[in-house]
Amino acid sequence: MNASEKISEYIKKNHDWRGELIQKIRELIQETQPGIEEEWKWNSPVWSHHGMVCSAGAFKKHVSLTFFKGSELEKETSLFNSPADSKSTRSIILKEGDVLDNEALTQLLQLAVKKNSNV
Repeated sequence: MNASEKISEYIKKNHDWRGELIQKIRELIQETQPGIEEEWKWNSPVWSHHGMVCSAGAFKKHVSLTFFKGSELEKETSLFNSPADSKSTRSIILKEGDVLDNEALTQLLQLAVKKNSNV
């Protein structure tokens, strides 16, 4: 099974609001960055372009969208809402009923891909 198939299975396995949200995030990523590579690492979906951009994870009461170079992007967005436990990564925690800001997330994805491309 390739990475895209594993991500589809992961979304199906999380058949409630968490799977639906990860599917929406996946679609937004693919629309924003055509050709972005889907990978499967740490039992989670990961999207890469000249290096890892972000990953998504379904947890019991939330979905986490983690940007690997988030610390370099945090001045550009107010979306990061999780404590900074790492020098480099930053996360967006989404709970059931939260509304995804597609425009802000699209801009953040574009910045993250640009950051990877400039390295």
